[in-house]
Amino acid sequence: MLIGLKKALKKDKASCVALIDIDHFKRINDSYGHLVGDEVLATLSNTIKSRIRKSDKLCRYGSEEFLIYFTDSNEQEVKRVLDALNKTISNKTVWKHTDERFAVSFSSGVLKVEGETNLDIVIRHCDALLDAAKQRGSAHIGTYSMSMS
Repeated sequence: MLIGLKKALKKDKASCVALIDIDHFKRINDSYGHLVGDEVLATLSNTIKSRIRKSDKLCRYGSEEFLIYFTDSNEQEVKRVLDALNKTISNKTVWKHTDERFAVSFSSGVLKVEGETNLDIVIRHCDALLDAAKQRGSAHIGTYSMSMS
């Protein structure tokens, strides 16, 4: 995925990269167990896959983090998609491996990339935006446009 992402950054003129982190994931694992945590990860992953375009790319990046590459997109379009994904995932409160009901959300850092081809720089900026979003609370999205034109 990262090799494909590097190629896409060089090929595409304008795109967005989103780094997603499940809010309070450690608490989910600690409270309900790793089987439930795995179910949350799989549910989020499947929900994302069902909502993004075939031209977009998704990968798991870290324990509860995901990277999404949105081709030919701007921050507003990506924010709409992520808000809809967050709404969908937060509406699910019943889980197979526990009788407890709880909702899940995620926060995200979204970077519009125009001309930047260094994936490490892109991910570092996304991570900083994600950290800023998480400081504002759960289910927040931080966005920024980076133009190297």
